[in-house]
Amino acid sequence: MGTGSVYAQNTGTGTPSLIERIASRFGLNQSDVQSVFDNYRNERKTQMETGYKNYLNDLVRKGTITETQKEAIIAKRKELEAERTANREDWKTMTPEQRQQAMQQKHVSLETWAKDNGIDLSLLFGMGGRGFHMIHHW
Repeated sequence: MGTGSVYAQNTGTGTPSLIERIASRFGLNQSDVQSVFDNYRNERKTQMETGYKNYLNDLVRKGTITETQKEAIIAKRKELEAERTANREDWKTMTPEQRQQAMQQKHVSLETWAKDNGIDLSLLFGMGGRGFHMIHHW
């Protein structure tokens, strides 16, 4: 959840996507290039999830959080990812002010969730408490 995005898909603006450019430049099949990008993205996502779970397991071993809190964090992250994916198109049509208001509402909701579960909110977003920035990618 902390990697940057490479926009490999066609943006609908008439500008070729990265996938299209690579396929064209090197005379490759576009679906083969897309497959390489998809596989890489999935591998990185799996590596990041594994690293994050190891980080949470370490926090449990140290007594920083409980096993129940660890499971709550994992479940909340999955919920946020599903919500982000489901709402991706809606966010594209919002004005900057609407996005800011929606992010503020989400932040308040997450603060409440964290408080109710006795969890430091920074633990929800990554190793070392990288903060609330993940919400901004909605």
